[in-house]
Amino acid sequence: MIDTQSPRPHELRVAGVTRSFAGVQALSGVSLTLHPGEVLGLIGPNGAGKSTLVNIISGYDVPDSGSITVDGVDITRSKPYVRAREGVARTFQHGHLFGGLTVRENIEVTAMGTGRSRKQAVTVANSLLEEFHLGSRADHPAGSLPHGVERRVGVARALATEPRYVLLAEPAAGLNEGVPAVRGVDLDVPAGHAIGLIGPNGAGKSSTLLAIMGAVPHGGTVEVNGQDVGGLAPEKVVRRGVSLVPEGRHVFTALSVKDNLRLGTVGRRSQEGAEDTLDYVLGLFPILAEFRDRQAGLLSGGQQQQLAIGRALMADPDILMLDEPSLGLSPTAVDTVFDALATIRSAGKAVLVVEQRAEFTVAFCERTYVLHDGSITLTLKPEDATNVQVLTQAYFG
Repeated sequence: MIDTQSPRPHELRVAGVTRSFAGVQALSGVSLTLHPGEVLGLIGPNGAGKSTLVNIISGYDVPDSGSITVDGVDITRSKPYVRAREGVARTFQHGHLFGGLTVRENIEVTAMGTGRSRKQAVTVANSLLEEFHLGSRADHPAGSLPHGVERRVGVARALATEPRYVLLAEPAAGLNEGVPAVRGVDLDVPAGHAIGLIGPNGAGKSSTLLAIMGAVPHGGTVEVNGQDVGGLAPEKVVRRGVSLVPEGRHVFTALSVKDNLRLGTVGRRSQEGAEDTLDYVLGLFPILAEFRDRQAGLLSGGQQQQLAIGRALMADPDILMLDEPSLGLSPTAVDTVFDALATIRSAGKAVLVVEQRAEFTVAFCERTYVLHDGSITLTLKPEDATNVQVLTQAYFG
């Protein structure tokens, strides 16, 4: 009997991908093919759609139309961890490491996320630590690393999945001394208010959040409840009342929902009231109560985002910061997340949101700042949400 099936192609193929945000076209009919052993470059000005395309290929966003296949397998609607198991890995423009884990643990956790045993993960980590000259920092907390070292760990972590295709998002970003990502940004986030930050990719939105958290060095001052937190390590900033929900959610996929939530208590100013906070979070997100014993990796993207927000709330923050909370979510899941943020705001917490969905963000927030090249260029109010001309200016100047 003759096998008439054609062999599977060895390629990452993007075909006709289109994506828009609030009427602003980010991608229009983008097609490309990447073969093993090739290096494909993607360049363009800020706001051209580069990061959006990387997010779509890696599963952190979904296209309005078009398809993505890996070696003949359609992954257009697959979750990020499924794509990782199909051989696709990525880095982030901002490291997105688990700051409370060591460098070694960051690499091991990533390796185990694609189904490897702990023993196999240790072997992979040891090899990558040597290859990237990270041995001397293997047991250092990732949150304490200089930016350049953090970028190396990010690449090592991506390679821990043993991918066939690696997407590197701005691998040299922030490595040039003297080139500021943010310039003279002034903003206030009052209790009981939501403040938005929008703008094109690379404008400095995430850098602003990282500076507030103490994850990157910065000039100027950062005050929380009247106390200067400039120069403090991220874990100390958390204990002053600030929590960050990172882009891409970064839940511990091998742990249960409940265990993920309990990890959020590590940064609490006091363990007193932690059980009350857990009850509040489970009431805010009923799906987490229903799936409290389920492995986090089995949750949908929207459910994982609720878990990431819930974990941040477990630290009992006064200020909740969120980096792209709608990224990769269905419209229904986006509504669920923002309904919860409205409840959180009503409870008196300050909310700072970085988003690409300009219309949604402007309508939700009391004020929305537009960042361009690291500086605030516009301040928008909810009534600007339906003004397409203003929103287009926000992204393209």
